[in-house]
Amino acid sequence: MSASSTLTNNLLSFVNQTFLQELIQELPVVVFAISPNQTITCWNKECERTLGYSSKELQDTTILAKNLFGHTPILKSITEAWDNPNTTLPYCYWEGEIKAKDGSVRYLSVNYHVRNNFVLEGLHLWCIGTDLTDKVQGQRIMQVNQERLSLVTKAAKIGFWDWNAHTNEVYYSQECFDIMGYKCDEFSHAYEKWMEFIHPEDRTRVQNKVRDCLHTKCDFYTELRFKAQNGNYIWLFLQANVFEWDAQDKAVRIVGIISDITLRKRTEQDLQEALAKVEELKESLVEENLQLKQELQESFRYEDIISISDTYKKVLRQVEQVAPTDATVLVLGETGTGKSLIANTIHRLSPRVNQPLIKVNCAALPANLIESELFGYEKGAFTGAYTKKIGRFELADKGTIFLDEIGDLPMELQAKLLRVLQEGEFEPLGGNRTHKVDVRIIAATNRNLEELVQKGSFRADLYYRLNVFPIVNPPLRERKEDIPLLVKYFVNKYNAKTKKQITVIPKKTLQQLESYNWPGNIRELKNTIERAIVLSTGSKLEMDAWFQNPANTISPDIFSETAFDTLEDHERKHILEALKRTEGRVTGPKGAGKLLGINDKTLQSRMRKLGINRLHEFK
Repeated sequence: MSASSTLTNNLLSFVNQTFLQELIQELPVVVFAISPNQTITCWNKECERTLGYSSKELQDTTILAKNLFGHTPILKSITEAWDNPNTTLPYCYWEGEIKAKDGSVRYLSVNYHVRNNFVLEGLHLWCIGTDLTDKVQGQRIMQVNQERLSLVTKAAKIGFWDWNAHTNEVYYSQECFDIMGYKCDEFSHAYEKWMEFIHPEDRTRVQNKVRDCLHTKCDFYTELRFKAQNGNYIWLFLQANVFEWDAQDKAVRIVGIISDITLRKRTEQDLQEALAKVEELKESLVEENLQLKQELQESFRYEDIISISDTYKKVLRQVEQVAPTDATVLVLGETGTGKSLIANTIHRLSPRVNQPLIKVNCAALPANLIESELFGYEKGAFTGAYTKKIGRFELADKGTIFLDEIGDLPMELQAKLLRVLQEGEFEPLGGNRTHKVDVRIIAATNRNLEELVQKGSFRADLYYRLNVFPIVNPPLRERKEDIPLLVKYFVNKYNAKTKKQITVIPKKTLQQLESYNWPGNIRELKNTIERAIVLSTGSKLEMDAWFQNPANTISPDIFSETAFDTLEDHERKHILEALKRTEGRVTGPKGAGKLLGINDKTLQSRMRKLGINRLHEFK
């Protein structure tokens, strides 16, 4: 080879070396090189702009001396790269935070690889990175979900390209070919040829962005679909930066990067599908939430009533039907079944809820006082009537009056009550002025009013006026599935009252309670649980010794005429049993009234009615 040829080659080599050095310096990406002894030998301008260190500051300086990378994973990766400097391996990729000279944190994506080229003599670890700080900050604010998906693709390869607008040729790095799936000799370097591989739906948009970049020198990035070597379309992220422009201030060279974001796009699609499913689940949860709210509202509506029984649900449906109306309601049921709770619920669900609910127990009032209690009296109506007294009906005006034990109302007052029902008016005792009232009447009884009508002790017309909407409150023996709930409720109630901590209800105890027929119904159950709590010494409900289970006291053939007892018979037996247990004591804290859970005066009235007056037999 002649000396002139050698000189020419050396000159070309020098020119190419100079060009590449200049290219590296002007690239809008971070580019630096590290020698085998970890000295920084190349540091481009983007490094200076991004990290604040000038090339002079870092000249012949090791990366450890400036603590440039701190303890980030890239430092370990760089060290490991020199441990096995394999120049055939592709670029490694790292993306993360690097601390700048001023202490700020920059977010960079870096590709690094040990290479031997004529830019610098010998092997060097070349690091090429992009400052993504602005992009990341923007994405964190405006596209949080997209940024998260992008971070998942840390292992994605990045290819570099260089387009000369004058020659219309595009230079691709090997990484570009790897991403697109082509070999270097299989792919044309013409700009138009590259455009042909872009999906038709994306091509015009990309061409417009390139055209704007040429005329305005504005950098851009976009996403597009590209036809790979296997014929399938892959998604690419394309970033372009103006590198050189001519005297007319038009861009003549554009450099940039591409990366495969197919995985991210698939992830986005999966996410959209997942979001659609989440939306469906959300709608389902909203519907379920509405149902739960309705159930909670139902629980609040019947807050005093504890039941899961289908039998009792029929009663509650009747309550819902009649409550919004002003219809007269007759609640029928054995003693202790909770007829007053039905009255409370009807009033609470009625339009009169904000008006008074006045309760009157017709059996608890003496016969000579019941008229004055119901209708009131004028001053001077009788001896001792020094002031006017307002009756219960007048107190209940605009509201509801609950007449419990209506079957015990004296015959002479039934006509007066009938007048209130029919005409809404009455005269107080000793008065001559008619009082008009707007009162809803709810009556209750444990007696058979039809039999009383036949016997002549209850007016037929009053019965028909009361029996507008009858509700039969079932006895506890017909809703035994409610016993566990009721037991738990009463245990909690009397725990608080007695300052005890009964937390265990043995299965045997529940079975024992469920096998009993409860002639006294819920009232008897309540008193039984209260007594059991008083007698229990530990945390377990104890009632084996004293609770005699009279499961067979009521004949199984309860429909047999010879075996069937009336409500009065059951009531008489129940009161007699209570008197036996209290040794004849009627009143007081240790009396039968306390055991039965009723007022002492009510018990005395019932005893007179049932003919129970020989208390000495129980002493």
